[in-house]
Amino acid sequence: MVPAPTPPPIRPIIKEICTNSGGAFSGFGRHLANDFLFNAAIHPATPAIYICEDDESFTELLEGIPAYLKRFTRREYYNPMLAGRSLDRKNPFEFHENSNRHYMQSYIDVFRRCSVQVPKELYVKYLKKGLLDHRHTIGEAFSIFDSHPSLKVFCLLSTQANLTTATLWSISSKEMLQMALRIL
Repeated sequence: MVPAPTPPPIRPIIKEICTNSGGAFSGFGRHLANDFLFNAAIHPATPAIYICEDDESFTELLEGIPAYLKRFTRREYYNPMLAGRSLDRKNPFEFHENSNRHYMQSYIDVFRRCSVQVPKELYVKYLKKGLLDHRHTIGEAFSIFDSHPSLKVFCLLSTQANLTTATLWSISSKEMLQMALRIL
């Protein structure tokens, strides 16, 4: 009798992106992975297998990769990066503070940010996917721990699993418990 195939691993999409250095996500580190998932409206703790098994989610992810990376091929991106550079310098690879400042201010969306401006079309996408907490009023102070006390446990688990943005998303206690069990 042939043994049943082993089920695919249930690893968070953020881990799959960060460890897929030679494949579809070549060049993606934690910063690009978090920013890409934010723009794709995908929770970083979503098991990758769930996205791969759903044709609509997989197509959206697949089409989202080049759409997200296109921002790094536009003149608005590379002209300020090249401004002030000179090929006749002793060290053409020296650190350029203005380029760094432009990149940090314009091209890091959520990674290591305390607050984020969400474009209207992305907000609507989050709304349609049910990723927003209906109890929160925009502009008012909000503690995710007040609305989801059990998130404190998930926060600890997500930190251990290196899920940097997991606490920013609204999930039910049941969903959180299921995710926490998958992570462990």
